[in-house]
Amino acid sequence: MNKLNTILFLLCILFFSIVFSKFEIINRENFGNKKKNIVFLGDSVLKNNMYVDKNKTVEYYVEKIDDANVANLAVDSSNIVDVHNQVKKLPVNSNGLDTYIFLSIGGNDIMNNFVYNEGTPISYLDKLFDNYRHLVDSILTKMDKSKLILLSVYNPEDKNLSKYKNIIDKWNEKLDTYTEKEGILYLDLRPIFNSKRDFAVDVMSDYYIEPSAYGGEKLAHKIVEIVHTM
Repeated sequence: MNKLNTILFLLCILFFSIVFSKFEIINRENFGNKKKNIVFLGDSVLKNNMYVDKNKTVEYYVEKIDDANVANLAVDSSNIVDVHNQVKKLPVNSNGLDTYIFLSIGGNDIMNNFVYNEGTPISYLDKLFDNYRHLVDSILTKMDKSKLILLSVYNPEDKNLSKYKNIIDKWNEKLDTYTEKEGILYLDLRPIFNSKRDFAVDVMSDYYIEPSAYGGEKLAHKIVEIVHTM
């Protein structure tokens, strides 16, 4: 009986060692041994690989100019509700003072509800922002030791979208007020993306609304600047 117990005990140790090793491998794939961890959540503002060459994405430029681990969980075309699935994929060991989470979301919600559906009342923006606050709360709950940076929605340099500038500005006013009240860092993208050169065309909509290689590099430098000054 003692021999059997010993064998079972050793098997249990082996099992948990294998499981633990798998978790470590998963986590190392996202975060290595570098000092700072940068996480991207949201939409194509941070995941613009569909609109530029692979060595000209926001993610690529951040990795090129800074010695940090980058985990890009953002997904092109995401809406606010979609980011909850991205949050679930955050590595289990990533919550810490050396982790910086950048969230860019809301632009597609505005496009889908006001550009592609012009009958939506402006008051619906309040509902969208309630959803946004709920998302931010979920991130802060799970990643309570990490630093969160919320990105604004920029104004595309596309004359066909100029009439929606008022809606975008109202969204950003809400975001500015919210971040100031809650003490969350707010990154306004409008001074960064301020010329047509900063945008690439979305072939599906034919709008110049995606970060170009030029605009993406500007954003990458700003992200690295924030990480090294917080």
